[in-house]
Amino acid sequence: MKRYIIFSDMDGGTEVWKRLQTFQGTSGWKEFRWDYLDDINTVVRGIEIAEEQPVIYIYDIHEESWNFPKTPQGANTYLFNGIHYYELPFVDKSKKFDGALFVGFHSGPGEKGFSQYMFKPVFDYIKVNGKLWGELDFFSQLIAILDIPLLFVSGTLEVTEKINKEFPSLTTIGIDKEPELFRGNVSSRRYTQSIRDNYTKLVPKALRSEGIKTKIIKEGTIELKIKSPKKVWQISGLNSSINDRIIKYNFSSPKELLKIIFCHSYFQSNFSCNIMKTTLFYKNTRRFLKNKGIIKGM
Repeated sequence: MKRYIIFSDMDGGTEVWKRLQTFQGTSGWKEFRWDYLDDINTVVRGIEIAEEQPVIYIYDIHEESWNFPKTPQGANTYLFNGIHYYELPFVDKSKKFDGALFVGFHSGPGEKGFSQYMFKPVFDYIKVNGKLWGELDFFSQLIAILDIPLLFVSGTLEVTEKINKEFPSLTTIGIDKEPELFRGNVSSRRYTQSIRDNYTKLVPKALRSEGIKTKIIKEGTIELKIKSPKKVWQISGLNSSINDRIIKYNFSSPKELLKIIFCHSYFQSNFSCNIMKTTLFYKNTRRFLKNKGIIKGM
């Protein structure tokens, strides 16, 4: 019995053409959650075509109930709520997975594309060792740390083009976010159906491949340009500097890199955060950090 994990993000789904559709509470968002649920159900069916009785973990990397109005289908499918009340978007290290699928990913801050932010829209850009970083890079680092092969990526064309340059053999599905450029005489419904047909066809192909092992970045420098001066602050206990809205860190471990980005995405400057004392794998980060005395003022 094989186990797979799907990291899911509605922003790169098939029927979202405008950023407003991803804003919680809007009529577009309420409708699109059902469309994105259909996307994921199609991916789950593709996995079930390829494997007998697979166990599928779906990680909603938005807040609780953001991407999905209900749990996706599947005999052994489990939905994990994502970043909610400062929970880290990480899986239990004790679980062993046969592969990861990134479904609906989008471009990151500083990159061109449909939805140029990562987690909350805090950054103008993120650079790691001089390279622009988005959620594709963040979660690739995460699964590399957990020793999970990446089998499949779908999302905006910027995302698929970016990963295909590094891993040409990886199975991907690119989704165009500019319908006036590609649609022509093809209706959006027909276009969406063609993408879902490709999910059913290409996901089993991806699972039959060995996938790829993404590279772990062990050390280096990270540069964050923060949108708002009010959110410019440093994490205590790390080698860092601030120049206007640009924060630079030297990081010395693969996990430390992810923690720096996550802390600046979700925490504010009204408390101290000694990231050196944290671990990646726990639930309800806010309560954990408060109990440990690592954060104050929340």
